[in-house]
This record gives sequence, C-alpha cells and structure tokens, in this order.
Amino acid sequence: MDAAVRDIAARYRECLASERRSREGSPAPDSRALLQQLAEALAQRALVDARVAVLEGTYRASEPHDEPRRSAEDALSSLESDPAREAEFVYLFQRFSTECRALFSSDCSGNSEDSMKIGESLERVEAAVAEVQRRLAAERDAAPCEDECDASPGGGGVLDRVEALRRRVEALQALVPCQHCKQLQDALDRLHEERARGENALAQQAGALAAARRARAQLQAQHERERVALRERARTLQRRLAALDSEYSAQLDSLRAAYQSAVAADTHGDGLRARYQQEIEQLRALCEKGLLAMESSHRRIVREMEEKHRAEREQLRLDKEQALAEETRATLAALDAMRKAHESEVRREVDKFKAEFLARGAHADLSHLSSRHQQEMEEIKREILSLSEKYSVKCVESAALEERLASATAQLAQAHNHIMQLDSRNKQLRAHLISEANEMKNSEGSPLSQLYEDSGAGKPSKASSLLEARPARPAKIQFAKTETTRNLQLSPVQN
Repeated sequence: MDAAVRDIAARYRECLASERRSREGSPAPDSRALLQQLAEALAQRALVDARVAVLEGTYRASEPHDEPRRSAEDALSSLESDPAREAEFVYLFQRFSTECRALFSSDCSGNSEDSMKIGESLERVEAAVAEVQRRLAAERDAAPCEDECDASPGGGGVLDRVEALRRRVEALQALVPCQHCKQLQDALDRLHEERARGENALAQQAGALAAARRARAQLQAQHERERVALRERARTLQRRLAALDSEYSAQLDSLRAAYQSAVAADTHGDGLRARYQQEIEQLRALCEKGLLAMESSHRRIVREMEEKHRAEREQLRLDKEQALAEETRATLAALDAMRKAHESEVRREVDKFKAEFLARGAHADLSHLSSRHQQEMEEIKREILSLSEKYSVKCVESAALEERLASATAQLAQAHNHIMQLDSRNKQLRAHLISEANEMKNSEGSPLSQLYEDSGAGKPSKASSLLEARPARPAKIQFAKTETTRNLQLSPVQN
C-alpha cells in the first residue's frame, strides 16, 4: 500500500512538472478563476485523501490487520455499516472510468492496443462491479442461515474480485494524469510569484515612504530655522519701530512747542489780517498798472511795426518801379544806339563797296567782298545775340525783384497775423491775471481766520504753507509780465 501511494505521488509530481513545462508563458488567470481553481484543488485534495484512505483500508472496522483474508460477511457488514464509503467508492470508480473513456477518446495518436486493453479492463471492472452489486442485493434478501452456509466459498471470491478491482483502479489512476492538479499547481506558483512581486512592491513603497519621511524631516528642520530667523527679524523690526516712535514723539513735541511759541509771539490777529489785506490791494494795483502799461506798450509796438512795414513796402515798390524804369530806359537807349550804329555801318559799307566796285571793276574782287560782307554780318548777329542775353538777364532780375516784393508782402501779412495773436494772448493774460488776483483775494481771508481759531498739532504746517504761498503769487505775476514783454520785443525781430 505504501509503495502504491509513493508511486501515485511520483506520478503526480511528474505530471505536474510536464504540465508546467507545457504551459510556460500562458497568461495568468484573474482572481475569480484563481479562487475557483483553489476551491477545485481543495475538493480534489479531499477526494485524494478519501482515495488514499480507501487504498490504505482505514474504513475497516475493528478488525486485526494481520489477517491474510477477510470474509464476505465482514466485507458486506463494513459496506452496510459505512454507506458513505460505499458511495465514495462508487463515485471514485465512476469518475475514473469517465476519465479513462475521455482519455481513450481524445488520445487518437497513442497506441491502439493499449487503448483496447484499457477499454476491455474497464468493461470487466464494470461487469465485476455489477456482479458484486447483484450479489450484495441477493445476499441482503437471503436468510441468515444461507448467508452462513455460503459465506466461506462465496465470500473469498467476492473479496478477491474487490481487491483485484482496487488494484486495477490504482493502475488506471496511475495511467491517468491529473490535469486539474497541474492547473492548480501552476496557479499556486503564479500566486507565489505575485506574492513575491507584491512583497517587492511593498518594499519599494516602504523605501519611498522612508525617503519621504527623511525629506519631511529636512523640510521641518528648514522651516524651523526659517521661523527662528523670522522671529529674530520681527524682534529687530519691533526695536526699530520703538526707536522711530520715540523719535517721532520727540519731533512732535518740538513742533508743538515751536507752534505755541509762534502763537504766543503773534497775538494781534486783526493787525496781521489788515496787513495781508493791504498787501493784497497793493499787489492788485500793481497788477493793474502792469497790465495797463503792457497794453499801451503793446499797442505802441504794433503801431510802430505797422508803420515800419508800410514804409518798407512803399520803399520797395518805389525801388522796384525806379529800377524797372532805369532798366527799360537803358535797354531802349542801347537798342537805339545799336540800331543807329548798325545803320551807319551799313551805309559806310555800302558806300565803300560802291566806290571799290566802281574803282576796280565789275568782277575783279567780288568774291573777296562777299566774304568780307559775310564776316561783318556774323559780327552784327553776335552783337545782337549778346544784347538779347543782356536783356534776358535784366528781365530775370526784374522777376527776382517782383518775388522779393511778394515775399515782403507775405511777411507783412504774417506779421499782422502775429500781432493779432499777440493781442488775443494779451487779452487772455489780462483775464488770467484778474482771475488770479480775485482768487488770491478770496483765498487769503479764510485760512488766516482759521489759523487763529484752530490750535491742533498740524496747524503750524498750514500757517507756514500760507506764509510761503503769499510771496509766490507776486513772483508768478512778475514772471508773466516779463514773459509777455519779452515775446513782444522778440516778435518783430523774428518776423
């Protein structure tokens, strides 16, 4: 029995190894399939344990193990007393027979003689099992006396056949490989590999967590250092703020004391207001006088410029007419003199030609005279051309004089426009100065009254600003007067 168990275990390991080699590289099943395979493996293990128990004969009753043979009554009583083992035996037999048939039907490339032998053995086993069942049923129906009489000859045959059937079942089991066990073993190996990979992943995660903890500790240390530095800086800033606060308090006290001393020194507010009002009236009178003087000087300058421009224009016109008349008379005189000289020259030449012609003959020097006459005519033409060029030059000069006259007229018009612009600007400046004087008169009264009514910490600054603004207004007026006068003086020069 031990040898049979070892043989079954060896064949099981061989089948597992061959199945593992044949199924290397197959995709791993999912979790549900693995659970199903695990359940099937547990059921298969239970069946194998039951099979081993049947093979070992642990289902026997309290019978001594050293008996060589068992009687039919003991076998029948054991089967009747333990129906679960009987059902298990029948189930295992039917299962193995089914597997053998499936193996026989699927093994087309195997040995045909072995397949035939396996089929015949299965048929004989089935017939023997059916015979055993019939005999068991007949023996249950028979009387006890008949059972005792027939026990010795028939019991041994049944037991022998059961033992032979068991041996054949074991042999058939050794021939049939357990495919499901191979699958379960492969699944178990894959689960071990997945567990190893999971452990590696967990180890990596643990390393990453440790690195994160170290980085967090470093960040906490850095934050602690920064917090200490910020605390030190806050203390320094608080000390500086306290120093500035004390300095500001000292300055405020000094300003308050200066203001109180100034208020105590100047107790006559009405006199100060009257003095300011008198200064304002003086400034207004001065501004009005300056505006009147500026207006009168502006008008005088405009009249002078108009008269000067009119005189210049008239002088230019007279000069142009005189120059044109002189040029015309000179040109006419030159043309008349040239005409007279030419006529006299022509007469002399004609007389000379006649005299020479009469003296020398009709055809002696005709060619020489004609050539000389041609030369004289060329000279006359050249003189006429030179006179024409001179006349053209005089015409060009006359046109230039006309252009100068036109430009002078344009300058006069531009000067007139500039004078009009200056007049309008003078009016604007006058209105602006009047408005400034009115604003200065209105704004000087209310701050002075408020200066004596209020007695806060910020009043010295207002009083000082008013005192500084008072002399600034005459300076602004004086600057405006100076700028206007300068523009009026420069405008004729620019034009």
